[in-house]
Amino acid sequence: MRIHVLGTAAAKPVPRFFCNCRGCVAARAEGGRSLRTRSSTSIYLGDDGPANVRYKVDFGPDAQDHTIRFGESINQLEHLLITHAHADHLHPYWLSLRRQAISSVEDMPMLHVWGNWRVWEVCEQAGIDLEANRITKHCIEPDAPFRAGALEVFPLAAMHPDTDPALNFVITAEGTTVLTAWDTGFWPEPTWASARVNGLTFDAVIMELTVNGPDGPTQGQYHHNPDSFLEMKQRMLDEGLLADGARFFTTHMGDNGQLSHSEAQEYWAPHGVSVGYDGLLIEL
Repeated sequence: MRIHVLGTAAAKPVPRFFCNCRGCVAARAEGGRSLRTRSSTSIYLGDDGPANVRYKVDFGPDAQDHTIRFGESINQLEHLLITHAHADHLHPYWLSLRRQAISSVEDMPMLHVWGNWRVWEVCEQAGIDLEANRITKHCIEPDAPFRAGALEVFPLAAMHPDTDPALNFVITAEGTTVLTAWDTGFWPEPTWASARVNGLTFDAVIMELTVNGPDGPTQGQYHHNPDSFLEMKQRMLDEGLLADGARFFTTHMGDNGQLSHSEAQEYWAPHGVSVGYDGLLIEL
């Protein structure tokens, strides 16, 4: 299994317009990997790659930019997992374009979309015609595992507002298990209990770090800063949730942390954490 992390920004692209905070100034000055777009992640199995994407997690507003920058073709997309309904993770307009394809829509496989009740409420409000766009609806809940093609998925409840609940996905394929955990703070106790009781073990963790440095303003209990990130990492170790040699990667990073990519690398290296960037390809 390979994970292609295409967008690693928090709610707004980095650097933000009209912003002179240290994080945005540093990103503009450094460029390159300091410039981040919003969430979308692809999962490649076997001979899959950017030219034939079958599995994705989240489909944010920068998805078209990702197809241009990274050569992705998603006309054969089969399974789309949505973590939650916030606009930087779900952009229903992109789904509506399937029915407008110049080629025959029938040439595309049925697209299975997996999301919670709020995801489907947003899609309904956006007027998404499931039949016309060849979309199969799957309404999912925490602690109710499902199979999406070749992926075994266990959804866990994230620490995110009850008014817009978010899911973290434990995804297993080809003998490897990865946790995708963004838009969450430190897990609530029922989530820890679920992971423990169900015997989950992670070979890799891709976890959010909205405040990606020690001097950024707090984002409350619903997003990680360095302290809560490391507390999560240690708790996973203490709970026996990490396989030997489990790897950690950051994503969903805002300018809030005040660090450029190279500064973040220097900060996180002693903690055994790799700093994510747009286009990061993780071989597992």
